[in-house]
Amino acid sequence: MFGEEALAALSAEYAQLDSLSVFTPRDASMLNWNEKKEALRTIDLIKKKRCGKVKGRSVVDGRDQREQYSKAETSSPAITFESLIATFVVDAYEQRDVATSDVSGAFLKAKQKDYVLLRLTGEALKAILRANPDKYEKYVTMEGSVRVLYVQLLRAMYGTLTAAISWYTLFAETPMQMGFTLNPYDLCVANKIVNGTEFTICWYVDDVKLSHSDHREVTKMLKVLEGKFGATSTTRGSKHTYLGVDFEIKQGRIELLMPEYIQECIDSFGEAINSNAGTPANKNLFEIDEDAMVLDNEKATIYHHIVQKLLHVCKRARVDIQVAIAFMCTRVRQPSIQDWQKLRRLLQYLRGTINMRRSYR
Repeated sequence: MFGEEALAALSAEYAQLDSLSVFTPRDASMLNWNEKKEALRTIDLIKKKRCGKVKGRSVVDGRDQREQYSKAETSSPAITFESLIATFVVDAYEQRDVATSDVSGAFLKAKQKDYVLLRLTGEALKAILRANPDKYEKYVTMEGSVRVLYVQLLRAMYGTLTAAISWYTLFAETPMQMGFTLNPYDLCVANKIVNGTEFTICWYVDDVKLSHSDHREVTKMLKVLEGKFGATSTTRGSKHTYLGVDFEIKQGRIELLMPEYIQECIDSFGEAINSNAGTPANKNLFEIDEDAMVLDNEKATIYHHIVQKLLHVCKRARVDIQVAIAFMCTRVRQPSIQDWQKLRRLLQYLRGTINMRRSYR
């Protein structure tokens, strides 16, 4: 689809991985048959971002690792949305200074503790050779008619089963070493009394939120995180976008909205939504016409995609559409023309209320 632009984007991704010393090349002649057989593959993804830039992303296909670890060894805590809302409400009530920050390449900051070998072929091999031919070309070998490069992981690359817990352990050490205590109900929330008032750190993988009544303490903590994990993209003030939700702290309360997600759903519907509706659904929402024509595959896919995206939205910022979405979720397997019209009605309602805010105090 993107031709040379895609290869350039993938090469940039592998160049970044190489610069971070994520893996080291291995001589195929020094590897035994079992090592080669158990070597993992990569999944290389290409995406066109909203700004028009083509982005490459390489991850490990870690499915073959499932027999090596128990669930307990690979499960990583993640902050619940309820905990996040609670911390924002406290921030608003206590008029704290709030900073949200994104750690770039978070997983790659953690070391790969176990021995993991990758087998690169095809476009992935082309990309890494394009990124650093002097380092990798001499390790390329032929297996039948296929050119192959084996590399050993040195960092916790996304897709390996232990990457998430390795990153969590590494990040959690930082506040704990500084005297913070993990919340027993949510292990991604940490608190400490600093200068007589509470300092709160919470995180969802690589998205971090810091808050304290003294902005200087927040600045000091940001510098600590940057010193340990590298440069971060940080937002300060009353408005933040966190986990895809727009938050605004306003007069002792917080307000949530997700207009970009909603607009994406309207745009992907494929038909013009030019009018507004006063409610998310008509009184026939729960009625099913068994004789209604089933949607073709293309429209059925669009229907499923939009409903699942709005399910995410309704659980975050738009509780007013939860009833309609709950019903539509039961229809994604074989939606009909009738379901398509119900979705249209919901999108008409969302078009007119796209900037509706959910408020907590």
